[in-house]
Amino acid sequence: MVEIIKEELDKYLEFDSNKLFDKKWVDFASIFGGSIRDIVSGEFDKINDIDIIGLPFSLRHISYILLENGYVKMNLVKPDLHIIYKDIRFIFEPLTYINSNHKVVQLIRPHNNNVTNRPSNEFQLIRQNYYSLLSNVDLTSSGLFYDGEELYESINYAYIHCKLKIFEKIPNAMMYNSIRTQIRSDKLRWNRNWKEFKDNKLFIRAMKIHHIKGKSIKHLDEYIIKTKKIPKRDKDRNDPW
Repeated sequence: MVEIIKEELDKYLEFDSNKLFDKKWVDFASIFGGSIRDIVSGEFDKINDIDIIGLPFSLRHISYILLENGYVKMNLVKPDLHIIYKDIRFIFEPLTYINSNHKVVQLIRPHNNNVTNRPSNEFQLIRQNYYSLLSNVDLTSSGLFYDGEELYESINYAYIHCKLKIFEKIPNAMMYNSIRTQIRSDKLRWNRNWKEFKDNKLFIRAMKIHHIKGKSIKHLDEYIIKTKKIPKRDKDRNDPW
């Protein structure tokens, strides 16, 4: 699956996606959201944009890579992102990059607001918010992310949900917004024939019909263990750059 994810990201970006994850410069950054959902579900042609979430040092390098590969920074934000974030103060305003073929990349930058159980130092604080954002998506089908090496689940069974093209809303998630989430779920249901479920009956029935076994996908907890070994960089602070 990882090979397919990289191949489709390369096609969309129009350059080698490995450049975004150069370990010399990038350690806390992941591609998450709709693009990973669309690749895992096999709907490669449905990718509208790529959302990358990360800490300042990593995203600064990713910004340079986008500019070097023909993308231009634009003073705009996708309408759906504006709706979800306008009243919630846990990210800086997203940065939008577009190339000549209208490919869109958004950089999502968490800051240190809205973090419970606050750590003692600022780096730990923003890093914790980064982890929290990865796990607080509004639909189960968005609970996958890719760090340039591995695919991870931040929501249990998100991989299988994408394979079966089913989803469940998560009303208590940080990214849940009743208006935006309804619009997103309607698009999946009416435009793409995905199915929403509110209990496990549809999920169990779909599993039986399609005979899909639980593929071993690494979980967010494993990603946290992996990245917590990474030391703080000088520029990884609450910095909107």
